[in-house]
Amino acid sequence: MVPAGVVVVGFMLFIMGAVMGVGRGTYDIVALMQQLGFGWWGFLILWLAQWTSQLVNDYSMGLALCNMLNMKTNRHRKYLTAIGTVVALVVALMGILNKFQDFLYLTALSYPAIGSILLADYVFIHDKTWEDRKGWNWVATIAMIVGIAVGYYTQYVRPWGIPAVQSYLVSGILYYVLMYLKTCVMPDQFTPLKWRKAKKIEGIRGL
Repeated sequence: MVPAGVVVVGFMLFIMGAVMGVGRGTYDIVALMQQLGFGWWGFLILWLAQWTSQLVNDYSMGLALCNMLNMKTNRHRKYLTAIGTVVALVVALMGILNKFQDFLYLTALSYPAIGSILLADYVFIHDKTWEDRKGWNWVATIAMIVGIAVGYYTQYVRPWGIPAVQSYLVSGILYYVLMYLKTCVMPDQFTPLKWRKAKKIEGIRGL
């Protein structure tokens, strides 16, 4: 019953927000509340309503930063959460909301390339076997940059086809080819064992 009530109330609030936004011609909730004459009361209600959601966001950000920087203690988590929260507040005050659409464009260009590399590495290169490998896979970085560049070029410079699909295909295929070439020239912990064994067998046969 509780989830159903949340969905019903949330849907009604979404409708009310959409009506007010269309009526006032703005998506900025703070500017919308000011135009409707709520002032500080509206700001206070909005701030209290966002409090629980922002707590979850801050906590998730702290966990993500700890995973990225390999920090495992509670003290590190507290520090990173506090630092991330301060940075987020500063960025918000600088008007990051005005650039939010650009951020969405960036994610739309980046995610297809990243997803394609993950798929190629897990399914086609390592045969659906996961192993935690330390280090920096520069081949993946190169393939990602090329895929994003292809998506950007076919989206904004010379529109052609479906940029997300083209970025997805180019980054995945390029990653597979570069990983194979890397195995032949300079194998490391990221190159699959099956390819390294095949190269050793070919070398023995050549002798």
